Amino acid sequence: MREKIIEMGKRSRGIIGIGMVENDQRILRAVERARKYMDVKIFGSSEEMIEELVSQNIEAAVRGTLSASKTILKLREVYPGYAGRAALFSVKGHDFFFLPVGVDEGRDLEEKLRMIRETERILEFLGVETRCAVLSGGRIEDIGRDKRVDETIKEAEELVRRVGERARHFQILIEDAIKWANLVVAPDGISGNLIFRCLILIEGEEEYGAPVLGIPVIFVDTSRAMSEEGYLRSLLMANALRCME
Repeated sequence: MREKIIEMGKRSRGIIGIGMVENDQRILRAVERARKYMDVKIFGSSEEMIEELVSQNIEAAVRGTLSASKTILKLREVYPGYAGRAALFSVKGHDFFFLPVGVDEGRDLEEKLRMIRETERILEFLGVETRCAVLSGGRIEDIGRDKRVDETIKEAEELVRRVGERARHFQILIEDAIKWANLVVAPDGISGNLIFRCLILIEGEEEYGAPVLGIPVIFVDTSRAMSEEGYLRSLLMANALRCME
C-alpha cells in the first residue's frame, strides 16, 4: 500500500501546501526533494494555508510544523463535516491505516463507524479491499473484571457487526491485528494517540501522515517530531490523494 501511494505521489504534478514554523531544515530539505514531483508552497500560518486550500489555489495541504490545535480548530470551523484523522503506518513490513489518533476523536461507536467509512473511501481509491481490525480493552474472557473493559469489548463487537464481514474483533491483541488488517481501530482516541506515540515517536516506525476524514479537500496531518523522510512521504501522499473524488 505504501509503495502504491509513493508511486501515485510521483506520477502527476499537483500544487501542494505545507506549513512551517521558522526555517525548519527538515521541511526545507523535504520540499526541495518533493519539487521534483510537485509544486510546493510553504505557509507560515494555518489560516493562510487553509484559505488557499478552500480557494483551490493549492490542491492539497500538509500541516508540517504548524500548531496542531490551531490547525485542527480552523479545519473544524471551515469544514463542519470533519470526522477525525486516520494515520498511515508501516510497522515491521505491515502497512495499515490507524484510527483514532486524536485524543478527542472516536469517542463513541458512531464516530468510529463514520471514521471507518471515510477511511474505506481511501482504501477503495488505492484499489485495496478493506480488512478492518477492531481493538478493545481486553480478551473476551476478561468480561466481568472491569466495567470499562466490558464496555470496550461490547462496543467492538457491535462495531464489527455494523461494518460486516470485512471486519474482525482482535480484542486487545494489536500484535495480531497489524498482521492481518489494513485498517486498525483503537478503543478510543486516548489509547490511539498513545499507540501512535509508542510506534512512531519511540520505536521510530515509518509514518506517512494522517489524512483528515470527512472533509471535501485533502489535508494530511503530521507530527512536529517527523523526520525529513516523514515530511517527504506526507507530501507524496497528499499529492497522490488529491486525485481522489
